This record gives sequence, C-alpha cells and structure tokens, in this order.
Amino acid sequence: MRISYFLALFFVLLLSCQNNSHDINYSNLKKQIREIENSSIGYKEKNRKLDSIFTKYVKNVNNKHNRGILFEIAGVAYNTDYQNLYQKSTNSLIQLSKKAKDTAHIAKAYHYLGDFYEDNYRLDSAYAAYSFAGKYYSAIHDTLQLGIMQKSKAIILYEEGLYTQAETEAFNAVKNISKFNNNALLFESYTTIANILDQSSQTEVAIMYNNKALDLLKNFNSKDNQLFYQATLYNNIGYLYNNLENYDLAEKTFKEGIALLNEKLTNSLTHAMLLNNLAYSYIKKGKLSAAEQLVNKSFRIRDSIKSPQGLIASYNRKGELFLAKKDTIKAVDNWAKAYKEAEKIKARNAALENLKFLSLYDKHNAKIYAERYYEINDSIKNMQIENKTKFARIEFETDQLEQKNELLSQRLSLSAILVITSLLISILIYITFKQKILQKKLIYEQNKQNDKELIYKLILQQEEVAKNTLLEERNRISTELHDGIINTLFNIRLMLTNEQNPKNRSIINAEIEEAQQQIRRISHNLQDQKILMGSFTPILEELITKNNNPKTEFILLISRNFDWSIFNYETKMNFYRIIQECIQNVIKHANCTRCIISIIESVDSYRIKVQDNGIGFKINEVKKGIGLKNIERRVNNLKGELIVNSNSKGTIIEVIVEKKCITEESEINI
Repeated sequence: MRISYFLALFFVLLLSCQNNSHDINYSNLKKQIREIENSSIGYKEKNRKLDSIFTKYVKNVNNKHNRGILFEIAGVAYNTDYQNLYQKSTNSLIQLSKKAKDTAHIAKAYHYLGDFYEDNYRLDSAYAAYSFAGKYYSAIHDTLQLGIMQKSKAIILYEEGLYTQAETEAFNAVKNISKFNNNALLFESYTTIANILDQSSQTEVAIMYNNKALDLLKNFNSKDNQLFYQATLYNNIGYLYNNLENYDLAEKTFKEGIALLNEKLTNSLTHAMLLNNLAYSYIKKGKLSAAEQLVNKSFRIRDSIKSPQGLIASYNRKGELFLAKKDTIKAVDNWAKAYKEAEKIKARNAALENLKFLSLYDKHNAKIYAERYYEINDSIKNMQIENKTKFARIEFETDQLEQKNELLSQRLSLSAILVITSLLISILIYITFKQKILQKKLIYEQNKQNDKELIYKLILQQEEVAKNTLLEERNRISTELHDGIINTLFNIRLMLTNEQNPKNRSIINAEIEEAQQQIRRISHNLQDQKILMGSFTPILEELITKNNNPKTEFILLISRNFDWSIFNYETKMNFYRIIQECIQNVIKHANCTRCIISIIESVDSYRIKVQDNGIGFKINEVKKGIGLKNIERRVNNLKGELIVNSNSKGTIIEVIVEKKCITEESEINI
C-alpha cells in the first residue's frame, strides 16, 4: 500500500513538473516573439523569423498553448503590418480552434479576422467575421467582447449608410459594455451612437450622447488624447447646434473647443474644422467680416496639410459666405471647385451638397447640375438597398452556419442514444402528429366562426360607407372644378387683359365670369383618364411648360426612374393640384424670375418643394386665402406636413408625405 501511494505521488509530481516546464517554455517563446517586434532589425528579417515560428507551431500539437503562440504571432504580425502572415495565422487559428471545439479561441480568431478585413476596407467580410465572433462570444457569455463586436458592426453599418440597423447594433453594444468599468470602450460607443443619430436627424439626442462621451473623458489618462477628443467633441456638438439653428450656443461651443487646443493641436485638422464651422455660425448671425477671416484661416491650414475632404468643406463654406455677401458669381465658383474635388475623390455626399447649391444658383448650368444630383442620389439609394440586402444575407448565413455546426455536434454526440431510443421517438412523433391534426381541426372551426362574424360586421359597415360615399364624391368633384377649370379660366383672363378694345375686353370678361358661375354648378363623377394612364411625370412637365412665361421660368426636378405606380388616383390628383395652386400663387404674387419645383423620394418619405426667388411675404401678417387653404386641405388629405418659409429673398413651400401614408391609401383603394 505504501509503495502504491509513493508511486502515485511520484507520477503526480512528474506531471506537475512537465506542465511547469511547458509553461516556462511558452512564456519564453512569447517573450521571444515580442522581442522580434521591438527589435531594430529590418522588416524582412522580422517577417522571416515570424514565419519560421509560425511554420513550426501551426503543424505542432493542436492544444491551447500552441494556439496561444499562434495568437501571439498574429498580434505581432498585425502591429508590424505583416498582413499576409496575419491573415494566414487567423485562418489557421479558426480551423484549429474548431477542431479542438474551443469556443473562446474560435471567437477570438474571428475577431482577429474581422479586424484584418476592416483595415483592408472589405467591410462585408469584416461584418461577417464580427458576426461569427459575436455568436461564439455569446455562447460562452463573454458580454464585454460581444459588446465590442456589436460596436464594430455598428460602425460598419454606419459607414455603409444603413443607419437604422447601425443604431440597433450600437445601443446593444452600449447595453453590454456599460456592465464593465471600461470608459474607453464606452466613450467609443457613445460617439458612434451620436454620429448615427446625427445622420438619422435625431439631433438633440445626438447632442446628449456627445455630452455623455465628454463626461467620460475626465477619467482618461493621456492629456494629449484627452484634449484631442474634447476638441473633436466640441466641434461635433457645435455642428449639431448649427443644425438646430441655435447659432449662439454653437458659437460658444466652438470657442470652447478652440480654447482647448495646445501647441500640438494648433493648425491641425481639428483646428481647421472648428474654425470652418464657427465661420458658419458667424455667417448665419451676419458677422461676415469675422466669418471671412475664419474661413480663410481654415482653408490655409487644410491646404498646407493637403486634406482633400477639408478643402471641399472650405470651398463649400466660402460659397455660403459669398452668397451671404450677395456675390453669386464667386459663390458658384467655390461650389464648383468643391464639387470638382468631391468627384475626384468620389465623396458622393459632399458632391450632392454642392450640386444642390449649383442647381439653385448657377442659372446657365442648373439643369446639368440637377440631373447629376439625381444621378448620384439614385446611385447612393441603390447602393444602400444592395448593402442592406447584403448584410441581411450575411446575418442569415451566420445564423445558418451556426445552426449547422450545432446540429452536426448534436448528431455526433447523440448518435448512440438515437439508435436506442428510435422506437420511443417514432411513438412520440405519431402522438404529436395526431395532436396537430386535432389542433388544425379546432383552428379551422374557430376561423370559420370568425369569418361569419366578420361578414356580418362588413354588411353593417357597408351601409355607413354607402351613406358617406355620395357626400365625399360631391366634395371631391367640387374641389376639382375649383382648382382645375377655374384656374385655367383665370389664365385665359390674364392673357385677354392685353385686348386693346375696352368694349370687347369687357364682354369677354363678362362671358368668362358667367362660365365660371355655370361651372360651379356642374357636378359629375368622371376621373381624369389622362392621370390614370401611363407615367405621371409627363403630365407635370406639361403643366410646367404651359405656365412658363417671359417673366417667370418654371423648372421641374424629378428623378427619371421615379416610380408612380404605387400612387393611386387621389394621391396623384392631390400632388397635381398642390403644384398647380403653387404655380398660380407664384404668377399672381411672387414677382420672381425663377421657380424650381422638385419632387424627391427619401428613405421614408416623399417631398414636394416649390422654391422661388421672388419678393416673399410675411407669413404672420398675411391672411390665408382660398388657394393656401386648398393646399392645406389637400396636404391633410395626404396625411402630410406643410412647411412654409418666406423672406425678402424668396419663398419655399414644402410638402412632406410619409411613405407609409401613401401605402395605406393605395391599400384602401385596392
């Protein structure tokens, strides 16, 4: 007994010594790999040594220690920018970790692979890798790493313009990361959310999350990094206040950011951003001399650094400054420079912003710029749709692969049990099948009863619908007669005022007035077949052409592939009458030389925008006439929103209708 005891003790001590020896060897090897990274030898020599260690250990025993060495090699390869080895080692780690069924290492390897793809701008592959890593981190309940993956996915979705999905991922990341005392990760999450919310037009909430990030900076150790991030956040917050038209608060915020800049940050891109955005606040407040100094200083900094994006922003701001100075020629020249630079580096959003200004203020090339604007806008929309489909497919494939792996593992583990229990499972399937048949029969009887009740309710509702139909149709036809034919007769009267013979002019006017009175008494229930058939765009173009005159030029801006098929008759007619009424108001009152009518489709809404360069009017002092009331009533029929802005430089009337309202109307008519 004593001999057996001592033998057992000997083997335990022997194994313990062997493990300690392995631990020492691995520790020394990791130290050796780090020394390669920090050594002064050449790039090629570093790569040769790392390749040598990788080749040895990738073929070695597949255990946790060896995989740890491979992770160490991958980390050093990443830091030394040896991308080929980094990708090769991470792919090997994925395969080895899967064979060993080491979930933590699988997750870490996919995480490394995602970083590689993101650094090389292969965002779809990076998103897939982060998705796989997130699934495995979730399986081992590693909440912090799961939050990091969600944050990385949110950034990719944001860069691809998928702001709704990015917002969901970002808030999930904050939920998981906030459970740990990691201010750096939480800071990155808050700034990511703020950027996403800014693009989603949730400006006030974006300011709140930027302020949360600002509060976290108090706990940062590095003073230089702290000042840089603080200055950047003040710039972002000031920019958001400009969007809210709170220019006083924006000015205060930008000045606080500039005051933080030390010698290292002065004349940096951050400094140029703060100056350029502060200049915008000054332009809006009418401080044009101060704004010009800031714009020029910002431009000099960006030009010296050779920042293409920065120069585009400076040219754009110069255009706004010259517009405020009423120097349209210089304004157009700077916007043209900004647009040219944006096209050169393929900055599509910057190109769109400058094209919008050029289409409004470059009279000779307005149509060309407008067409290019819609071409880029359509391209961005199509790319967003493609990206949305692509990332949805990646999520689906990730889930499918995970399910396949789990299913395969379960099959291998339970194969013996399935053979023994096959008979019991067959009986269980039979019982379940029979229960489903009984359940379906019960559901059928319940649905049958519900259908009877629904039919009875529909019969009761039909009488009420019939009562209201006649009244609604009378109101609609009356409105169409007023808005359509009477406005047409008004144009005829306007043209006939040039008649030289007073007696003939009086007779013509009297006849037309009589015709108007008779038309008001006419009521019929005919729909305009012209509107129901074919594309609606030519009808609007005909309306614009008909109203063009030597005094006022009307321009219609609408995408070539605008889809009218989802609009029913009533919605088209409402769009037509709103535009027609706006045109009449421009002819009667605006005293303008140009009026641009645009129909724009965004992600979730349609917009009708009528903008002229006339004398404008004071909204609060002018009593609403029947024309504006008709527009309001038609906007209410569309369940939309009417926005009217007017000053001495012109008037903008904007109608916003959400897509879901258009869809609901179409379904009701069907």
